Amino acid sequence: MKRRLPLLIVLTLAILLAPHSASMARAQKNSRRLPSRSLAGATGYLNTSRPIDIRDLRGKIVLLDFWTYCCINCMHILPMLKQLEEKYPNQLVVLGIHSPKFNTEKDIENIRRAVLRYDITHPVINDSNKAIWRRYNINFWPTMILIDPEGYVCGIRRGEAPFKVIDKEVAKQVRLHKQKGTLNETPLRWDLELNKQQRTALRFPGKVIVDPTGQRLVIADSGNHRLIVTDPTGRKTTVIGTGRPGRQDGPLASASFNDPQGMVFDGDTLYVADNLNHLIRKVDLKAGQVTTIAGTGKMLTSYARMRRRSNTPTRYALSNPWDLALVKQRLYIAMAGTHQLVMLNLDTNTIVPYSGNGTEDVRDGTLAKSCHAQPSGLATDGRYLFVVDSEGSSLRTVSLPPGNNVSTLVGTTGLPMFKSLFAFGDQDG
Repeated sequence: MKRRLPLLIVLTLAILLAPHSASMARAQKNSRRLPSRSLAGATGYLNTSRPIDIRDLRGKIVLLDFWTYCCINCMHILPMLKQLEEKYPNQLVVLGIHSPKFNTEKDIENIRRAVLRYDITHPVINDSNKAIWRRYNINFWPTMILIDPEGYVCGIRRGEAPFKVIDKEVAKQVRLHKQKGTLNETPLRWDLELNKQQRTALRFPGKVIVDPTGQRLVIADSGNHRLIVTDPTGRKTTVIGTGRPGRQDGPLASASFNDPQGMVFDGDTLYVADNLNHLIRKVDLKAGQVTTIAGTGKMLTSYARMRRRSNTPTRYALSNPWDLALVKQRLYIAMAGTHQLVMLNLDTNTIVPYSGNGTEDVRDGTLAKSCHAQPSGLATDGRYLFVVDSEGSSLRTVSLPPGNNVSTLVGTTGLPMFKSLFAFGDQDG
């Protein structure tokens, strides 16, 4: 997600191509070492019982992750951060610096819910006034800054990054500071928000749908990684999924999901956008079976592949499928991760990008040349798709075949230099 608009080309490429970059940028290209800066100005702390500053962590390798919870690119790197924390439990400290885009993201309670929803177990600092953001000269989300045990910045990464890139730099710092005797490997324990929460029947349910007869409701119990089928009284329930994150096909009770989101009925068949598995699942309610019909289980990262057609949908990588719509056996998928809609033809078993060119923006035009911004909600009247572009704060209309047009129903569009991503708020008129 972009922040300072004049950096159009650089930032677009950073977001789209960052996963393929060879290494983390070095903070110093000469002998001059750049000291880290204070974390003063925070307005709240999560997953810790006390305020934290860089000087309190001297002897540890510190990774500052500048993020905001509305940003899909920020969500993409959370699994990588967790993997790093598991590999270096006593050497590395990850600090999430939550610097907001929207006003609601300044609220510590909203951030707390995001921390719980995404199972974040490292300390998170509420930088609601962007004091830390400005002090470190950050200009877009996500940005990672690596600080060595002596308090000097040793790496900067703007945009997403695969595990191996950051791991290489962390491993280098571990080796170097073990040799110097400056690495503190004393374990640290955090006061996790997760341990303060009472159990509830549902956990961050993402979507709910009703079948055409009105007799069945399905709840995507996203935080519990399962689906719940019930009647309007709530007395008859069937749970689909083990409740643990996974991607196992099979009987309803033993199948598994990872943050299921959008769903759509087709008779006794239920199609599910399995968000963090990057899969589309088919649930046969009569046969009691779950199968995977699209996606590889790995997130799409190749910009070139965004435009390809495939006759084997289970070999076609997806990125954060968030919602679904079904029209004439064509399953339309809102791919929030690559800012596109994808169409899966259930009759021919083919899948192809439908609208959006992969650039995060709000731009009208033909299906191929238009831009979406994190599409996360779909509805249809049989003639058009109505698309919620959450990062663009807009409602879009997308023509169904044989149409070839994307337009904006609510919100701004076509502003220069990605300004549509920052045009939001109520305005009378």
